[in-house]
Amino acid sequence: MNHETALPKRVCKGYFKGSRVGHLLPDGSGKLRESSPGFPKSKEVFSQESCELYRAHDELSVRAEFPGVLPSADDFKRNPKVVLGKAQGYLEKEGGTITLSVACPSPGHPKDHLRVVSGSSRANSYGVSGKKLKKGIADLSRFSAYATKVLAEKAFKCKGADQLPNGPVKFVN
Repeated sequence: MNHETALPKRVCKGYFKGSRVGHLLPDGSGKLRESSPGFPKSKEVFSQESCELYRAHDELSVRAEFPGVLPSADDFKRNPKVVLGKAQGYLEKEGGTITLSVACPSPGHPKDHLRVVSGSSRANSYGVSGKKLKKGIADLSRFSAYATKVLAEKAFKCKGADQLPNGPVKFVN
């Protein structure tokens, strides 16, 4: 293994294990770069901060939105629905993203949600097709579940987040 291109133990300000991003940012394709100013913020303020990871031609991003909005009926009409326990969302193939909304009540706002959008260039149908796209979507579904659970539990401390399954997200239509 080349130490110049090895993944660090932790990424995204220490929230995620480097080993969990390896399939979407494979070793040997260049040095990893991270952009994560302000990521992930807290529940006290409106937040829409991202962590973006780059390696050669590959990109992986995670955006946490709080308070987030629930997916609309239109979102489910246009995109395959996904679930992770009680969290629900959708896959957007054209953008290579999985969006999940998790109940995350805060004082005075019992219906608040955390919305986590995970995206990968390896799951984007504009740049990838066939078996590579299927593998990219499968890898993203595992990472999306992991990132959503970690952010809901550790960063935003959402009540009930510990009940989310370990993943991957499940496709329901």
